[in-house]
Amino acid sequence: MGKPSVMIVDDYAPDRVFSRLMLQRSGCFGEVFEVPGAEEAIELFRRWREDAKAEMPDGFPPAIILLDLNMPKMNGFDFLERFSSIVDQRYVPDVVVLTSSGEDVDRGRAGAFGLVRDYMTKPLTVDKAHELFNSHSSSS
Repeated sequence: MGKPSVMIVDDYAPDRVFSRLMLQRSGCFGEVFEVPGAEEAIELFRRWREDAKAEMPDGFPPAIILLDLNMPKMNGFDFLERFSSIVDQRYVPDVVVLTSSGEDVDRGRAGAFGLVRDYMTKPLTVDKAHELFNSHSSSS
């Protein structure tokens, strides 16, 4: 089994780049996809579900989705609601909220979605990336 692929869904490019670097430095992950918003992520999964798999990059669909909550247009909670209709028994990723919000209300609201496996506050570090990998490995 290869290294798990990860999709980072975050509207702030520096956070995406930093998270990708930490994932790469950890040495635990395969492909890392950066997506600048929830709408774009939903569109990728919609295309994948409609059997456009030949057009998808290697490592898609990702085993892990790192999801920011605070994004314009479609926030992380909206993404989770829409994404729930895409998930079926063939594909259930580990969704990990990676956000600047340490608020208990956000943590509780995110935890109410069965897809959310963990909740982390930014920034992602190499140590947190290792925790992410270990958590994913134990659930696979």
